[in-house]
Amino acid sequence: MAGIDNVKALSQEPIQRRAWREASFKSIESSRARDDITAVSTNFNATIQQFMTIAVIFVGIQLVFAGSLSAGAIIAVNMVAARVIRPVGILISSFGEMEGARASVEKIAEIWNASPERKSIGTSVNVQGKVECKDLALTLGGKEVLKNVSFSVPANSIVAVVGPAASGKTTLLKVIQGFIKPTVGSVLIDGRSLLSLDLENYRSQVSMVTANPSFFTGTIEENLRRARRNISERELREATMLSGLDSIISNIEGGLAYRLDNATNSLPSSYRGIIALARALVSDPKILLFDEIFANLDKSLQSELLDKMPAIAKNKTLFFVTHDMRVANTMSRVLVMEDGEVVGLDEPSKLLETCDLYKKLWALDNYTKAKG
Repeated sequence: MAGIDNVKALSQEPIQRRAWREASFKSIESSRARDDITAVSTNFNATIQQFMTIAVIFVGIQLVFAGSLSAGAIIAVNMVAARVIRPVGILISSFGEMEGARASVEKIAEIWNASPERKSIGTSVNVQGKVECKDLALTLGGKEVLKNVSFSVPANSIVAVVGPAASGKTTLLKVIQGFIKPTVGSVLIDGRSLLSLDLENYRSQVSMVTANPSFFTGTIEENLRRARRNISERELREATMLSGLDSIISNIEGGLAYRLDNATNSLPSSYRGIIALARALVSDPKILLFDEIFANLDKSLQSELLDKMPAIAKNKTLFFVTHDMRVANTMSRVLVMEDGEVVGLDEPSKLLETCDLYKKLWALDNYTKAKG
């Protein structure tokens, strides 16, 4: 469940369903083996209890003959002990099971009550990359996150998305990705409503890279190939070169054979970001979404990726969320957001003349870097 975004973003539902069935089968087999062990253990414990009862009675008889205990007393003690000890043992053993059952029920209820996605409906299209938002608004948890968002970006554009914290930048990317449905308004892809498209088909042509990516359990190469099963060796090499993975892979023990997990905490965050970028490029998306991917990269990797940005974005529409105004200034267009609204969309040089917020962000960023 922790990697559900990756499953949907990479259209891995069929593969994950098969993996889940295999895991379920193994779990059932494991449960059977565990039940066998439990049965043996239970029978063994029962046998021990019987021997203990016999021992108590035997000792009691000796005490009766010695005149220290009556026959009725020993029988009464044995009966009362059995009635008290057994329920107490059952109660204690059930506490752990009850807690596990409660957590399972809560998780099942959360999934069961979630709104299902549209599945196997809508039109499958070859995305070109034109993105439009019309009168878009989104309310989450009673808070209006996006307000009256309207803009149009031609295919093959490189657009930086800037704005103060919590201005709706990441949420906008998730709406474009098809992960969040707007409350009102519409998203148009190449002139078609996103609601009319087959989501699985659409997402297979859209990739999002975040500052804190997650991965499937497996090697780096396996994670890359999951994004596109039929990728050739040449295409795989191109993706590793464009992403900068080829320049750091020698620093990773085992190279592409290094095993990842969902957290991969053993790798530096900058390496995780580069691997996630390589995976996104492997899928050859028509719309590429970057959410603060420079946040955890050192200056040399940032510079390398900026130099490669035209090649990375070739034949793609790129949205690049960033707080670094110098990075934003290298993009062909900049979309400026404030409190969930779009307050500017133009070339960086023109925004410095026409958009007060952009001028403020630019001045603040330069002041902070000069002071630092």
